[in-house]
Amino acid sequence: MKVRCLYEGQFKLAEGPVWCERSQSLWWVNMVDPAAVYRLPWGDAQPQVFPAPRPVTGIALTEDGFLLAGSLGGLLRLDPTTGFWALVLRLEGDRPGNRCNEIGVDPQGNLWVGTMSDNLSGAAVVPDAGAIFRITPDGAQQKVLGSIGIPNTLVWDARGQLLTADSLAGVVRRVRLNGSAMPTDIAILHGPIDLGVPDGSALAIDGTLWNARWSGGCLIGIAPDGTQVGRVDIPGGNITSACFAGPDLSDLVVTTSRWGFSAEDLSRIPKAGSVFAVQGVGRGTPQMRFAANVGQWAALGDL
Repeated sequence: MKVRCLYEGQFKLAEGPVWCERSQSLWWVNMVDPAAVYRLPWGDAQPQVFPAPRPVTGIALTEDGFLLAGSLGGLLRLDPTTGFWALVLRLEGDRPGNRCNEIGVDPQGNLWVGTMSDNLSGAAVVPDAGAIFRITPDGAQQKVLGSIGIPNTLVWDARGQLLTADSLAGVVRRVRLNGSAMPTDIAILHGPIDLGVPDGSALAIDGTLWNARWSGGCLIGIAPDGTQVGRVDIPGGNITSACFAGPDLSDLVVTTSRWGFSAEDLSRIPKAGSVFAVQGVGRGTPQMRFAANVGQWAALGDL
């Protein structure tokens, strides 16, 4: 197993890595200070930077070449050819204190978005204020799960079951869905352990869920039966998320954060907030694109 620093960014809160097969490039966000989206062509040393007009959280690529980013109260569209941003979808208008967090795309090309109370300005997380929504390519919204603290990890196993984490509860859940994408069974796949809390994840071909551990300094491998089958230590501070990347999807890319670290902490972990790549943990499958032409969606007011 080999861990290397892919990009030493010193990000306050790097998150949401996504691999683009079409362009052979890696995307991720720095949520705040400064809020921006980054694109790194594989093999290049420096990423292209797209400054964002407000905090950005998870991201998803779309079928027509745009990018959607979660933000305060809804989704922003980025046109990578111009760098132009637009608000194109609002979520939870009845909860103005909420923001988007995790984003994923299911095997059918639907977008999934986890929401939570906004803690980016230092406010405490409101327990059970979050939810998970499914958004179809025509923009229709469906609330799938509620009463979530901090939604993270939105991936689907070989049986089409949703694997999702609640960092506040410290658990990874497996959710069986019916044909209408509503839960028929919710079980705890992996419970709280003394190794940080679950954040984002990437699923390997063999079914191992590689879960980033916020405040744990590592990723752990979780087998389909819920047992821990591996651990990868990352010298990057708070470990936030992961995705499989590279031409053969054999590099596990890991984003990290220096959120809350003191100068003394950073002297011990100088690469906190960098982006890393791990080889030797298997391979992934291509990440899905949101099967929508979001370039045709109307902008909803000023940013």
